Amino acid sequence: MKRSLMIVGVLTIAAIVGTLALNTYLANLIAAGVTTEGPRLARTQVTLGATRVSSLAGRAVLRELDVHNPQGWSDDNLVSLGEVRVNVAPLSVFSQPVTLPEIDLDQVVFNYERTMLTSNVGELMRAIEAVVEGETRGKGPPDSGRKSSSIRVGRFRMTNATVSLSIGSKRVIVPIADIDLVDVGKNENGVTSGQVVAAMMRRVVVAIATVTASRVVDFSKASGTAAADNARKSIQGLKDLFRRNGTNVPTDR
Repeated sequence: MKRSLMIVGVLTIAAIVGTLALNTYLANLIAAGVTTEGPRLARTQVTLGATRVSSLAGRAVLRELDVHNPQGWSDDNLVSLGEVRVNVAPLSVFSQPVTLPEIDLDQVVFNYERTMLTSNVGELMRAIEAVVEGETRGKGPPDSGRKSSSIRVGRFRMTNATVSLSIGSKRVIVPIADIDLVDVGKNENGVTSGQVVAAMMRRVVVAIATVTASRVVDFSKASGTAAADNARKSIQGLKDLFRRNGTNVPTDR
């Protein structure tokens, strides 16, 4: 009896240690994946603060995920994500597509900058779209020659997001409406990671254009036509980008 209890105790300890080791391994694997896949999509540096994984629950939490500005812009981050929560259907990792029931982006901060000709958000969107174009042609990422894994996301949400933008000579922080996408990749029986990110970013850019347009209207009332004309330039690049892709964008009139 005593021997049996000892065996059970040893097996329990081994299971606990094994689970902790697996969680650590998966956390390191996810961190490496993010800091490799992120720059591939964004064409800029991506850093990750911390990762926590529960292998038994199929859940991962990423904190302090930052997408740096592309070269030529300020030293500030383009996007800072306070927390990313990902749920995985464990058995789906052995098949295609991999099923992610939920992805939640929380406490997201965008830093919107622009010149007369372009913006940092527009540059990020073009980089992502270029990767997606290569993936959808079945060629994988343009610089790798490999085909990306297939993913299906049940629900993809962004909450508590803000954007920092310039209106006239002032820098203001404006909240962005929550975004909720459902069944990403369901009809296609799976899409690439680039397509998942692009689906969210298209909605983000429209949201940024929406809040910017609203602020421009307020600014024009307070500052007059000439100042308003200068402020309107801060959203025209975003609108042009999405009109070319057939996406409806809000009006500032």
